Amino acid sequence: MEGKKKEKDLQFIAIYTLFYDKKYDQVIKKASKFLEKYPYNKRIRYFKGISHRILKEYDKAIEELKYNVLTKDNLSFYIESCFELFFIYYNLRMYSDAYKLIDKLENKIDDPNKLKNFEIAKIIIYNKLGINKKTEKYGYIQKQLNNYSRAEAIRHLNLHKGKQGKRCYFYDNVNIIYLYDAIKENIENIQKCNVDFALDACYFSIGNIGFDSLTNNSCNILKVLTIPETSNIVTMYPVVDGFGEFATIDLNYDVLFSKKGEKVKTLSQIDKFNKRYNKR
Repeated sequence: MEGKKKEKDLQFIAIYTLFYDKKYDQVIKKASKFLEKYPYNKRIRYFKGISHRILKEYDKAIEELKYNVLTKDNLSFYIESCFELFFIYYNLRMYSDAYKLIDKLENKIDDPNKLKNFEIAKIIIYNKLGINKKTEKYGYIQKQLNNYSRAEAIRHLNLHKGKQGKRCYFYDNVNIIYLYDAIKENIENIQKCNVDFALDACYFSIGNIGFDSLTNNSCNILKVLTIPETSNIVTMYPVVDGFGEFATIDLNYDVLFSKKGEKVKTLSQIDKFNKRYNKR
């Protein structure tokens, strides 16, 4: 009996190590064999489900995580499985299925970042399903969902300019209007990240775009968040690192990093066309 327990523990450690080494194909292979003997092990099934999700094998990920959700208990991996399943449905635009998991997750999420994404996702789900239910938080996002405004977005982005108590912020010489228009023009062609964000996320490589006061490092990456299924930018701000690939776009750095107080001409659509195709 003791020998079997030791063997089980060793198998568990092997799968755990492979998961955190990001060797997801091997996790799936070893976890499948493990679950043939121990089908009720939620943690290993969770690792297997997340591995499928990361490999974009969504049907298999749903199957594994739904198995965990079927039996309600107080174990953390029940809540974790609910959360991951919720965001798989959400990111696949299966809003009705995600909606059914909201009650299971209410008041169960302790991590502040996860809770924020859950609350924002709820707002978007209600909007997509035509449910007239507002929350007290994130009024800016609700407003942009109902009636998107470029001017409102730029006003919001300026809140990330200068230190102002923020962890990550734009340097004062960054031209927010020019940056917004340049990103907006290119964002439809950029691959979105496969992560549990309530808003579609992508990253752009832009040298010295801001500063991270926590790590005391300059930021060379811009994180951009948009309303799902649109190119409407909700917010963007400098970060030290991100997920997936970092896109690059053509930017006029003399304009992007304009001197303080210097007025920069905003190009009209005709000017942009002429500039792109070298027409005078």
